[in-house]
Amino acid sequence: FSVDFQVGALQYALVDMTANGGMGDVVNRNNVLIPFATEKITAVQHANGRDFWVLGHEWNSDRFHTWLISDTGLNITPVISEVGTVQQGSTVTSIGYMKFAPSGQQLALASYSTANFVEIYDFDLSSGSVSNPIKLTDFGGLGPYGIEFSPNGGFLYISEAQGARTKVYQVELPTTGGKIADQGVVLTEGSGFGALQLALNGKIYHSDDGELQLHVIHKPDEKGALAEYEKNAQDL
Repeated sequence: FSVDFQVGALQYALVDMTANGGMGDVVNRNNVLIPFATEKITAVQHANGRDFWVLGHEWNSDRFHTWLISDTGLNITPVISEVGTVQQGSTVTSIGYMKFAPSGQQLALASYSTANFVEIYDFDLSSGSVSNPIKLTDFGGLGPYGIEFSPNGGFLYISEAQGARTKVYQVELPTTGGKIADQGVVLTEGSGFGALQLALNGKIYHSDDGELQLHVIHKPDEKGALAEYEKNAQDL
């Protein structure tokens, strides 16, 4: 599955791993699921512990599309959830990550630039439906870009991107929403910050535009300074 730069097609290709002497081959490609989608895509395991859900978001719409993958293949008829803020305006606002909490029961997305918000939702692992949006607003820099949940799902981390005084926030969950300054604790401040990614070792790694090191949140399940945000902790 892939999404185009900013606004474009969300599409999939099919790989047959028995082809090419077991090396695999792309046997079907450029299958469009959403002609105009935001630059957001993510996936999570179904409640049955076997199947998977893949999520995308339609452009100029409030519609989430959720597709089921099972042992019979991909069901191209999506579950549609009309919920939350309409993704619209300049195509640059479609930038920003979309992530599931480790439990799969919560979903968050960042909407960049003039859209300037993060929304957190509930997700039904059995039905594939998205509901109950909670909105965080009034970010600085060029707006929210990277997002990640802590391993225990108790905190959401948000990075602003490419501004002179961008920040990384820790938001304790559940939150009532509103201005980020009222809901989030600032862990660090700087410039050029980028994406956030939870690793298998339980740490969150934070990229920085143009740099040769990653910043690290060593204990993301802990509150505030106890989370131990360290700049340039991992050399590349």
